[in-house]
Amino acid sequence: MIIPRRKQKSGQAGNWDTHPFLRSERVVLRVSPEELLMLEKHRKTHHFDNLAQYLRAQGLKPTPSATERKTYTALVGCTYELNKIGVNVNQIARHLNQGSPLDDEVRLVLAQIQEVAHELLAQAKTGGAK
Repeated sequence: MIIPRRKQKSGQAGNWDTHPFLRSERVVLRVSPEELLMLEKHRKTHHFDNLAQYLRAQGLKPTPSATERKTYTALVGCTYELNKIGVNVNQIARHLNQGSPLDDEVRLVLAQIQEVAHELLAQAKTGGAK
């Protein structure tokens, strides 16, 4: 069993690095020149001082759980459905702003909106499962 050594002081990573142990292991990674340019671009975009910090942060980031993926998928679905509702509400508002009374078509659209809203509520309660 390897016992990690505690840091005496912060090294090249700077004072922001709160990792308590000395990093003694080396990882070698080969990339193409284009990949290196992309990695450097992402590093700068995310405001990391060097590529090692960026790669370490990305590689050690926890992967999303199955529940988080389901939640994300449900949110994407809800966004799509809410957009459809918004389009329908806009059509109703335009119809009413033209001075037209509520006819059967508008009532049908309102019923569809209510149905989609109930489906979204049911999905939200079950965590996105249909």
